[in-house]
Amino acid sequence: AAAVYQFTWHELCDWYVELAKPVLYGKSKAGSRVAAQHTLLFVLETSLKLLHPIMPFVTEEIWQHLIKPGKSVMTAEFPKKDETYYDEDAEQRIGIIIDVITAIRNIRGEMGISPSRRLKVIIHAAQDEPRDILLRCEDYITNLANLEGLAIKTGARTCCRTWRLFDFQRDTWGTLAIEPARARRSQLADLIL
Repeated sequence: AAAVYQFTWHELCDWYVELAKPVLYGKSKAGSRVAAQHTLLFVLETSLKLLHPIMPFVTEEIWQHLIKPGKSVMTAEFPKKDETYYDEDAEQRIGIIIDVITAIRNIRGEMGISPSRRLKVIIHAAQDEPRDILLRCEDYITNLANLEGLAIKTGARTCCRTWRLFDFQRDTWGTLAIEPARARRSQLADLIL
């Protein structure tokens, strides 16, 4: 029950829907929009089936209004595990993107920077692999972290405060840092990975 709840609220609602919004609102190709809609419907339908035994009234209402009007979720076939939908690499890639966005949001909160203020962020990646992932997902990071600009670089960094960002089995992936004095003095906050 806890795992289904965690997935539904903290992955599907908090992240997938937010990451899919630009695609759903037409800021992407038509094929991407249809794929995002299909994925969202499939995952929502499956989540409702999984949640129904522990949240029957709420799931029934959502099912009746959004999935299959006039039919009950109770009569739907319970989902079965399907390994074809599991992609470990995709899990790791999206984990990096979520960690970066979360770190930027946390730093904003710690420094008292309004979430509505658009920042310019510089991320220094210690290795090519995370840098490549960040480059491919630059639009998602810019949108969800409310950034004016994002630069992803490699190489040495100099700053005065750091946060651990990734604790995967590769300790060399880097740290996220910000120079507080600069962030307070100007519109530029340097976030360094």
